[in-house]
Amino acid sequence: MSTQALSFAGAMAFLKLNKIVDAGASFLATLDPQTATEADIKQAENHLTEVLTKRACARREYDTANDASSRAKQNYESEVAGLKVLMDKAASAQGDEKLALNAKVNAFEAELQAKKGNVQALLATTKSKKDLVDTYDTIVSAAQDKFKTIQAQAQQAIDRLNIAKKQEAIAKDKAEAQRLGRDGSQGSSFGLRALSAMADKSEIATEVENEKAATMAPPASMATADADVAEAIAEANGQKPASEKSEAERLADLSL
Repeated sequence: MSTQALSFAGAMAFLKLNKIVDAGASFLATLDPQTATEADIKQAENHLTEVLTKRACARREYDTANDASSRAKQNYESEVAGLKVLMDKAASAQGDEKLALNAKVNAFEAELQAKKGNVQALLATTKSKKDLVDTYDTIVSAAQDKFKTIQAQAQQAIDRLNIAKKQEAIAKDKAEAQRLGRDGSQGSSFGLRALSAMADKSEIATEVENEKAATMAPPASMATADADVAEAIAEANGQKPASEKSEAERLADLSL
């Protein structure tokens, strides 16, 4: 069984154990990248969105529960520490004070026993919510791995198609060249006329591309394309034409 399958199996077992029905997660678990159709992939993308949304909600619920249980645990542990101090004081007290402190120790201990169950329940709820977040993390990670596999296969298919198209084009050009060669020279199936026709075709294609690029290029700014405008801008910025500079200025321009 693959790592993806094992990850999904564990995650789905957790959902089933906790009686959580998630059709999207189930679909992603059974999705086979090797046989998935375009419709399957589209449906899987929708289900992945649903699972990501559920994970985001689960994370928020966990954060809220974790904050509440952490505060309750901290307060409880602080109060237990206070009970220990109270016990020490009661142990060292005498007479009526000792009786009074012991009574307070017993009452406070009973109160803490009741709080203990509540704190444990909060911690258990937090752990359950964290387990759910971890489960959705596993489902999302495994699903993303499947999508990576699908994308890689799609790219391989595109690459194969492009190679096939190039080979088809080469075969057509060769067949055309052979036809032209037979027409121009009975002694050779791939003669001078064929080569010349292929060269003409290539040159025309290059010429068209160059003209297209020139047409699509943005017009040059007069600030750089027109010599008079460029010179006027230079003079406006305090730059003299080379012909008007003194020898000292021209030498200064060459200094490092």
